Amino acid sequence: MTRTSISSAAGIMFFTIAAVVSAPTGAQAATSCTFSRDLSVGTEGEDVRCLQKYLNETGFTIAASGVGSAGHETTQLKDLTVKALMKWQEANSISPATGAFGPKSRAAYAALKGGAPNPPTSTPAPSTGADADAKAKLETLLLQLKALQAAQGNTGNTSTTPKPTTSSNSTSVQRTILETLEMIDDAEDQISDTGSDTVNAKEELADAKQDLFDAIKAYFRGDTARAAKDAENALDNARDAFKDAGGKTKDDKVEGQLDAAQDLIDNVDDDIEDAADDGKTVTEARKILKKAQATLDKGFEAFDDEDFDNAKELAADAKDFANDAKDEIGSGSGDKTDAKDEIRNAKDAISNLEDDIDEAENDDDDIGDAKSFLSKAKKALTKAEDSYDDEEYDDAIESAQDAQDYVDDAEDEL
Repeated sequence: MTRTSISSAAGIMFFTIAAVVSAPTGAQAATSCTFSRDLSVGTEGEDVRCLQKYLNETGFTIAASGVGSAGHETTQLKDLTVKALMKWQEANSISPATGAFGPKSRAAYAALKGGAPNPPTSTPAPSTGADADAKAKLETLLLQLKALQAAQGNTGNTSTTPKPTTSSNSTSVQRTILETLEMIDDAEDQISDTGSDTVNAKEELADAKQDLFDAIKAYFRGDTARAAKDAENALDNARDAFKDAGGKTKDDKVEGQLDAAQDLIDNVDDDIEDAADDGKTVTEARKILKKAQATLDKGFEAFDDEDFDNAKELAADAKDFANDAKDEIGSGSGDKTDAKDEIRNAKDAISNLEDDIDEAENDDDDIGDAKSFLSKAKKALTKAEDSYDDEEYDDAIESAQDAQDYVDDAEDEL
């Protein structure tokens, strides 16, 4: 699936959720407006008056008395309206908060219809008597998620996740809730694509939505411990629904890469044993394959710790070592392996040097002749790789070591 990242719509969505949980009813409901154009300073019309009424009713007061105050709204968008609108935008994490009512603001307003947004100074307590109505609105929010993503996706901005409190627990709950929204969205798409045999997935999806609703209520009551537990349950159920409908999560993909690396190592091990039986030299091949297995074992440990990015990198490194071991089968000399190791060390040293130079330049530090030595190091590395390709391993080792010496000279300049 190709979708705009949920992070781009997270700010709007999170405060929309707040509105659902604490939505007023009856006479408390805010004015409903229809906006068919962008509004900015100097704009005139009844849609401006409606916007002013909406802001006054939802706690973003334009004026305490006189022109612009409740009951005295006007058709002109001027400085007082801009200031109130900026507060509304900041509360709903619409960035940048310019005071102009453009596409992002209209998308946020559309999502907030049916419930007033949170005033900037307080968060209303949830209304337990309207749970059924709030759940229905949560369903609507899930449907609106993609529309919000599309509206935000055209701006290229990265929104800031709102922080009702400053505790790390609160921020963690926010992340889990937003991640659950994304996973629910993925699960619904996967169930729709699968079509049949999705009974279990649908049941787990329903459980995820119920847990999510409970988490949101607890969060805005200030019970972050309960919110965290319900949010984790919601995320687990959403993931299960996605998997049961045939979806592949990131951890599934990484696990597959680890298993593929293990299969490659096992196959190379068989090749090494066959070569040994044929009287070929396999000493270096066995050493490299041992390194491959040790690297892969670290990958599995990272996977168990849910460090999936690191696990993925280690799986790739293990495959590289396994392929190196296969190439080394039958080699009567360790020169080839030594050359490959020196070239790899030179590459790593050059990469680290480039990072150090960038950091020094960003800090406006004097870098002397560091870039000149970097250029020499790269040329030496290229020479080493060419020698390696020509099977001139001694020359490759010498050139790779020259490259590392140039890196050391550059570091001295820094």
